[in-house]
Amino acid sequence: MAPSEPAKQPTILVVDDEKENCDLFSEVLSSEGNYRVECAYNGQQALDMAQATRYDVIISDITMPKLDGLSFLKELKRRNADVEVIMISGAGSIDSAVDAFKSQAFDFLSKPLEIDRLLTTVKNALSKSEITRMVTELATTLPSPVKNNPRER
Repeated sequence: MAPSEPAKQPTILVVDDEKENCDLFSEVLSSEGNYRVECAYNGQQALDMAQATRYDVIISDITMPKLDGLSFLKELKRRNADVEVIMISGAGSIDSAVDAFKSQAFDFLSKPLEIDRLLTTVKNALSKSEITRMVTELATTLPSPVKNNPRER
């Protein structure tokens, strides 16, 4: 029997214009969750990175220069609807949260973040991402029910 492939280490992109926040999230996620973490410091840089790399989950601040988090989320979802994005904000208003969910964010967290809540939210987003990937793979391998329905012949 062939040995099974080792599990792929999930890759997370953290988008925050404050370097110390990126460093903190990176440290927590890589040590506590055993994730590979990359950082972008504005929405435009994050879009460029997401174009080149498939991330399992993206965590993005809302308030950033060049391209704010909500604009980044909308453009990212236009390009890749399947990626799960967790939005964060230090000024976590209800309006911002509603806008994030309307733009298909997985979740919205307010700063300062509780480490356990962040890790749980990332784990849940990764689970959803994996299920979505599996469904997509199955959908491409299964025959179309309409074409192969004997009653349709």
